[in-house]
Amino acid sequence: MSKEVNLNRRVPLMCVLGIAVMILTFWIGGGWTTSANHDQVQRDAIKGNPLQASLVSEENTAAGDWLFPGEYESHQAMWMLWPVFENKAGFPSTEVVSDMIHAMHGRVHVNLAVQDADDEAVATSFMTERGVPLDHVHFYHLEHGDLWARDMGPQFTRSRSGRLRINDWNFNMWGHEEPDSPNSLFDEDFDRVVASTIRVQVLDSLGGPSTGVRLIHEGGSASHNGHGTLIVVESVVIQRNLGPNRFCGGQAPVTDFNQPNTYAPNPDWEACKILVENEYRRMLGVEKVIWIPTGVIEDTGTFRGALGKHIQVPRVDGINIPHAGVYTLFTTNGHPDELVRFVTPNKVVLGEVNVSNAPANTPGKRLIRWLEEQNHERLERVYEILSNETTESGEPIQIVRIPMPELILDVFQPGDGIFDYYAAYDRWEDGSTFPEVMLGVWLASYVNYVPTNDLVLVARFWKPGRPLRIKRKDDEAVNVLKELFPGREIVQVYPENVVRGGGGMNCITQQQPASARFDRECGWAKVQVDAQVTTLYATSSGTSVLGRIPRLTRSGGDIYLEQLSSSGSRVKVRVVGACELDRRVGWVDGDEVESAGEKCPGVYSPN
Repeated sequence: MSKEVNLNRRVPLMCVLGIAVMILTFWIGGGWTTSANHDQVQRDAIKGNPLQASLVSEENTAAGDWLFPGEYESHQAMWMLWPVFENKAGFPSTEVVSDMIHAMHGRVHVNLAVQDADDEAVATSFMTERGVPLDHVHFYHLEHGDLWARDMGPQFTRSRSGRLRINDWNFNMWGHEEPDSPNSLFDEDFDRVVASTIRVQVLDSLGGPSTGVRLIHEGGSASHNGHGTLIVVESVVIQRNLGPNRFCGGQAPVTDFNQPNTYAPNPDWEACKILVENEYRRMLGVEKVIWIPTGVIEDTGTFRGALGKHIQVPRVDGINIPHAGVYTLFTTNGHPDELVRFVTPNKVVLGEVNVSNAPANTPGKRLIRWLEEQNHERLERVYEILSNETTESGEPIQIVRIPMPELILDVFQPGDGIFDYYAAYDRWEDGSTFPEVMLGVWLASYVNYVPTNDLVLVARFWKPGRPLRIKRKDDEAVNVLKELFPGREIVQVYPENVVRGGGGMNCITQQQPASARFDRECGWAKVQVDAQVTTLYATSSGTSVLGRIPRLTRSGGDIYLEQLSSSGSRVKVRVVGACELDRRVGWVDGDEVESAGEKCPGVYSPN
């Protein structure tokens, strides 16, 4: 999603990718590596190395053979990055990362990228002092510019045979800089470094047919249903890829906040859409693309200047504000994982704003009310679009609403990472200059949750002293997610120190689906999320049925399938879980089961 600012090394680098050390590497593509110490020397050696080209062969890039799995499916591991600076002084993102890693203990292995051995020692000490178990955490020494694993890190697709690969896209700091800026170039190759480290093949984005420039795409800029349907946002793709020296070429977009996607009509946009969709088909196995106009208003690209300039808030937190309007916080220009996510192949959760009718009798309340009104209009437009759409298989899309959190204003000054980056920024679309105090609005969302195996992490924003209406929304969001993810534990985490950088918990994670080798070595599976139930056959090819295996027990617990052997399209399994078929052995169709990475004890232990 967004980014933070490392003043000692580079400027903000958003959803980079978190990677881990040791053994996880050899489970993925069948490769093996024993070194966990991949420093800048290794990074320099990898850049320009023909290894990347050799990792991809024509037979592995055939259309339709590879697909980006749904985020709601089972995970082999979760990748994260240890933070390198603070968005706001005194509010460290390390606390959020630590709390998330603690919550994931026993649910999924965490692969954590740290800068070097010293950084690993700092991270280990910090988490140990906070009581975080580390037996599920594995460190990789990979230099990175920020903690945003969702966007620039390895985005895994999986083949029909269960092989993994990583897609390599272009990158331009979420539209804040040019693709050839030092910051953009440094993190653009991070996914290739990861792929080389864990020996997974790479598929590179091709250049546009008339420009030769690769497509810019961040992991958080799309929501996948895992079967070939993709939701993307026009305001993101337009800003990144339309115009001279961009993937599509043509005329550069011009900001117009009166338009649904906040850009003036552009005669080249429809042709650009076709080019982008073709590249999504090739890279992600996409069969259908659903376009929504824009994201929530507090995710508007910060480079556009202050929003709501007709409202002057004179003072916040005892600090005088010398300007009208409010700034967003190094945001993406509209990533969908702040407002809409697939939770099954044909169901989405969509944010909802009900504008308060309480008196807006202060400048701060008037500004919040104006922002709420903008978001209400945007989210209802998305609801209308999705209500009239179907998935790649023609199924109507079910829509479940979840509240958007209360908007919170914050103040940034010299010494805060976010402020210091923008104090030196010179690419403001509105031609403005930066003020001596930055009034910002948090990009807060319950839609930016993290699903992994039998766990869902969701944001909590209420603390003692804050209005109880914030707590009521926190509780309502938990209840919605309980209905959407039956059988999973919903755990609340305070993400606000990350939110101050323009993203959320989903933005600082990247899931790794299981490879065929992982499935084979670990020998555990579950019934597919979208199937919910599968048939247990008596033989490997006949029609004699022993019974039906549900995904969950009646009490909501998990049911696992211990894989014993395979024959043709069926897998021989032992059912393990409180159901009528517990301990029975039989055969299931292979395409109705998925990996259960959390049921593989000992796999990651060094040897």
